Amino acid sequence: MKVLLIILCALLSMLSSAVKATDITSLNPIEPLVVNTKFHEKDIPFNVTLPASYQSKPNKTYVLMFNVHPRMQPVLAGMHDWTSHNGGWPWLETIVVAPARYDEAFHRLYMDYIEGKNQQFLSFLEDELIASLSEKYRLNGFRIYSGFTGNATTGLGILLDKPSLFNAYILASPVLANHPLKPLEKVKAQLAKLPKKPTYLMLSTSDSSYE
Repeated sequence: MKVLLIILCALLSMLSSAVKATDITSLNPIEPLVVNTKFHEKDIPFNVTLPASYQSKPNKTYVLMFNVHPRMQPVLAGMHDWTSHNGGWPWLETIVVAPARYDEAFHRLYMDYIEGKNQQFLSFLEDELIASLSEKYRLNGFRIYSGFTGNATTGLGILLDKPSLFNAYILASPVLANHPLKPLEKVKAQLAKLPKKPTYLMLSTSDSSYE
């Protein structure tokens, strides 16, 4: 019995060493980007996750994906590395950007937009964040907005209020009722006025009451 336990422990030790996960940051380096904004006295920090090929292919340009939630960064970065490491198939290699933390200045811009006070948030995204990213990184011009629940609702608002900002939207379970952005009213009032240009929208819903 003692010999069997020793063998079992040895096998478990070997197995744990064999399945040790690769540190995603060694495959997809994360760089800080601090964006100066005219809308707040403080700069706003973001994390930029680069594809594995970014440094080795200096002539390659990349899709940009943006998410407003800081905790989505590792999820999106890992998913995109996994689905694009076979030469950009089945998903294109993507630069992933999200706020570095829960930032007061970014939150204020975001809340003012969804509460209908102003659209400075959209101006910040276009004129300051995306402009800074375009200046520093090799973007190919195709931009994706990704969001979940309330942040997915914000994506609907951006699509209607500033359709040129993103080329595609991945919106999971947007809140359609009891949301300050009033998405259903916005859709009825603005959908028919959108410019006739190709825009990709993937929208998923469930049977929850607030959807």
